[in-house]
Amino acid sequence: MNLLTSILSVIIAIVGASGIASAGPIIATPAGLNPGDHFRIVFVTDTTTTASDSNLNTYDNLVTTDANGATYNGQAITWQAIVSSSSVNAINRIQEYDVPVYLADGTKVADSDTSATNGLWSTTLENPINEDLSHTPITALVWTGTGATGFAFSGNEIGSEQPSVGSTIVTYAAWATAGFYDPSYQYNLYGISSELTVLATVPEPSTAMLAGLGIFATAICGYRRQKNISTIV
Repeated sequence: MNLLTSILSVIIAIVGASGIASAGPIIATPAGLNPGDHFRIVFVTDTTTTASDSNLNTYDNLVTTDANGATYNGQAITWQAIVSSSSVNAINRIQEYDVPVYLADGTKVADSDTSATNGLWSTTLENPINEDLSHTPITALVWTGTGATGFAFSGNEIGSEQPSVGSTIVTYAAWATAGFYDPSYQYNLYGISSELTVLATVPEPSTAMLAGLGIFATAICGYRRQKNISTIV
């Protein structure tokens, strides 16, 4: 079986070099977007957490873990938590790219990730942020420490004595600030993707995988033919 082992090693190397990400949720392009358009995905985590840590990287890591290797066009997506601390505002840390924001099922949440009319930080959403990356509805309170304009809710930031929470069932300002609770409570988080770009063609990784499978199939046939000849001799 040494020949087969060698062939499999080559195939694995080809697929790995092509940049195919590990299994996880696959994000589809929202309807109405064209090649070259940009957008972002927002979701609610399935897992919960406390809010006593003022280091916002902690929440980014939780959101990333919950995303479970989600990909778009074969590439892993970078995620951040929509949270504010006493020194960092959510609107600044996730940045404003002026691109539309969608749920993973293609439902539009906001026309942009800005504070402009109908934007994520305009205090009014087009649709609530109420799904995980598998399109499963989630009704929950969500740690934010943030007001609906994207700035830290003074005195109620993440890491404070009573951080603010948002609600996944509304589209008005309470999506970001619906109340204030003890940071030891377990609530969900909002996660938002990096800026994603709609591609004009099928990603190269798919071509590499097909080529690899073709090589593998050809090699198997050759191996069996060689084995049969050896047996006859």
